Amino acid sequence: MRILFLHAFDAKAGAQRMAALTIACLRAAGLAPEVSVGFGARGFLSEKAGVAPFLAIESPRLRRLLYPVWLAVAALRCLAAVARGTLIFVNAVYALPAALPALMLRPGRIFIHVHELEMPGLFRSLLLFARARGARVIAVSATHAAELGCATDVLMNAVDAGAPPPPPTRRSRLVFVGDNRPSKGFGLFVAIAEAGVPWSPRAVLGGCPKAHDPKLLARARAAGIELCFGLSDPAQMLADAALLLQLTDPAQVTETFSLTAAEAVWHLVPVGAAGSAAIAEVAGPALAFSLNTRDPGEFANAIRALASDQGRYAELVSGCEHVRSALARERYCQELLTLLTSNGPLPPKTCDLAVGSKGL
Repeated sequence: MRILFLHAFDAKAGAQRMAALTIACLRAAGLAPEVSVGFGARGFLSEKAGVAPFLAIESPRLRRLLYPVWLAVAALRCLAAVARGTLIFVNAVYALPAALPALMLRPGRIFIHVHELEMPGLFRSLLLFARARGARVIAVSATHAAELGCATDVLMNAVDAGAPPPPPTRRSRLVFVGDNRPSKGFGLFVAIAEAGVPWSPRAVLGGCPKAHDPKLLARARAAGIELCFGLSDPAQMLADAALLLQLTDPAQVTETFSLTAAEAVWHLVPVGAAGSAAIAEVAGPALAFSLNTRDPGEFANAIRALASDQGRYAELVSGCEHVRSALARERYCQELLTLLTSNGPLPPKTCDLAVGSKGL
């Protein structure tokens, strides 16, 4: 089986982490996928041996300017590939335009691994067109598939790790992982810490301090929050963790998955959320609570109640152990290969994505 793997922009984010895992799974199965990456040299894909970008540039402005050039080059590569019977695996919608000429010839050879729900309107239209032509669309969770609103395969994301790790030696920290987008809820986490919590708060934030509101960072420090920037190793992020708190605002953005929640469960750390259906799906019996509110006092009360209930906490840790097999790399690899070798595309079906036109 020959496979051409397409990805537009490398980064330290979930879609890129899963791209790297997908390539690793294919290689472990004895396949040698060709890989076409558009831009970037400091992401998860760039860390894979034998993977080199079209251009190793990080400037968003230059990437946007040169993006059509990569699409043209990748489109020619796709056409040559499908002529040889190669499968085209498109990772994330921003690589999809490169596969459109090949789609017109052999739509059943095109697999589109969608990580997004909200996307620019052009990409939404291209995805609908590709699906109507007979390409296979792959969602990352049942929640994601339901929101897409069309016939999809579901390949749940997984943790890119070997043997399950031992539990934290100490459970003394309340951990938040996010970035400077308001939808991720860092401001809410600061307010929760200000309300008083039984575990020491730690915020793992993407980028550097300059990317964040200095006043909010000052409030965080005053509330006793340990600030960590640029960490990508889950073992470091979750060291001494008692609970992971994910505060994505469902009113602003719909999560399609949560690799951070999956990593927490993998490390036997229960999860608290703020109404995200995808996080509830990922964590399952390891979900301590999911509150449909932005009231910091309600979260602080729920955290205090959990910390004082040892029986409930033990049940959550047991829930983590129960869910780990569903998040394992081996499960992902097996289902990926089954999906790629199954017969024929899904029946074409026009669908209407329940998304807006704003970009990620």
